Amino acid sequence: MIKENNRFLRSNRHALFEDFVDNYYKYKANTNLRAISQNGLLIWQRGPEFLFKAENLNAGLESDLENKIHPTAINIFSKYGLDVITDMDYYFFSKKPLCEEEFFVHTILIDPYSPIYNSYALALAPKLGSKNFIKYAAYYDIEAHVRTLLEYIDKKEKTSDFVLPWKEYQELLESLV
Repeated sequence: MIKENNRFLRSNRHALFEDFVDNYYKYKANTNLRAISQNGLLIWQRGPEFLFKAENLNAGLESDLENKIHPTAINIFSKYGLDVITDMDYYFFSKKPLCEEEFFVHTILIDPYSPIYNSYALALAPKLGSKNFIKYAAYYDIEAHVRTLLEYIDKKEKTSDFVLPWKEYQELLESLV
């Protein structure tokens, strides 16, 4: 293993091992998701952690699984005074508890190309008051995307297809409060 920019890199000699580990974690994520919800849909996954949406969670989950399921994204917006109506619930499967910055990032991960979900995330950002969004976005490999969204808030003008025109964003903000 080679370490560069505080991340471990694998050499070409380890490609088969990397594929095996990646496939193993995909298998485990799918197995855990089926145990959690029959209609669950995987949105993002890395290692043993994954973001998913589901209408219903299975009853009688093992406590080991149940302790790793954390509501996230738009499901926690009401805690911050934002009202979003949805027919899906979003969860993150992880042995560690979530921090507030992850709620922001997970909202974007629901659909990074959706101006609505990006706007929802941006509506949450000032409620969180964090300056660490880029740090958490880097873990989820959406650092550049989050930089673009935060620039949109600073400039107050549409610079990409995955944000709303500024006036529409302001109207959406008003509807959430």
